[in-house]
Amino acid sequence: MIAKISRRLAQQIVETVKDVCGKDVNFISPSGVIFASTSPQRVGEFHEIGQKAAQTGTVIEVHEDGSFEGTQKGVNIPLFHQNSLLAVIGISGPPEDVRKFGYLAVRVTLLLIREQELDAAVRSRREKIRYMIRSLVLKGEGDAKYLKGCMEEFKISCNGLFLVCDIRLNEGYNPANISIFERDLDVFFHTMGIELYCHESPREYVALIPQQQSILYRRHFCQFAAAQEHTFSAGLGTARTPAQLSHSYREALTAIHSLHFSDQCFCDFSDLDVEILFDGLDPDRKKDYLEKTVSRLSQEDMRLLQVYYEENMSLKETGKRLFLHKNTLQYRLKRIARITGYDPRVFRDGTALYLGVRMRTEQDGS
Repeated sequence: MIAKISRRLAQQIVETVKDVCGKDVNFISPSGVIFASTSPQRVGEFHEIGQKAAQTGTVIEVHEDGSFEGTQKGVNIPLFHQNSLLAVIGISGPPEDVRKFGYLAVRVTLLLIREQELDAAVRSRREKIRYMIRSLVLKGEGDAKYLKGCMEEFKISCNGLFLVCDIRLNEGYNPANISIFERDLDVFFHTMGIELYCHESPREYVALIPQQQSILYRRHFCQFAAAQEHTFSAGLGTARTPAQLSHSYREALTAIHSLHFSDQCFCDFSDLDVEILFDGLDPDRKKDYLEKTVSRLSQEDMRLLQVYYEENMSLKETGKRLFLHKNTLQYRLKRIARITGYDPRVFRDGTALYLGVRMRTEQDGS
């Protein structure tokens, strides 16, 4: 594993990133010294904010030149690789303009580092894990003999049971922070003793959870999610043998999809019911159902029904949450019945509207 970035590699990276974004880029050592830069005169200078970003392990943005010693306005991003801080990448310019290039700089760096680490003849342990997950979970094309060898190396029995956990960063998540999130995720899995996971794409991560660890995993993962302040959505499939893991993966995706209706960021497929039907429903059938039930309702009516069903159709609790008098609430429910032809207070009609509310909320959130 590379524990230190060479000056040559760092210089190659800063020049590559500048070719794309046109901004000056610096590589700053954990001690705060610039050791590679697109501005040669800056090499050897002390960078106060770079040092601070390294010490705190957080992204720091500077909005004015000269605010700190050796610092221009820009974004300073700690670079982690396999839980170790290698350097801080500084990109000069207004933070709102250069922030998006932070992700590029981090990715280019990690790609070049991994390229150096990989032996052309032998896949690394981490690469073998990724190969197995892609072959078993994502059903990528591969060598059956090589896959069998990998499974034997990691002691994965054909009869063993695993649950697939899929984690997806939210679209609004600052790409400059992805390296930090991956570090935190690596630490979490290491603490849990889970080795079988990989970064499938810039915003997707897939893990295989042994069935015997699943209860403990659920509890600790919820704590991890809370600490990350809802920066991602995650779903957990059911226990399957290696040959059936693609099914567990699809269940995990269904669980993630169901979160559109919730303010939670983690869902276990085994806790779902009607959401399972929604996930496999033909889009045209969904459209037909919405047209028949809730399409003519306003957002205000939809919110009322959502709260009404969340409160188990209790007029008292619904009125309390929406600050509505009981008589006003009853009037609005009757009005919904007139508009839709379905009375929310009658079991069969209420069930039809409930499904429509869930379906429309999921559609609006996707």
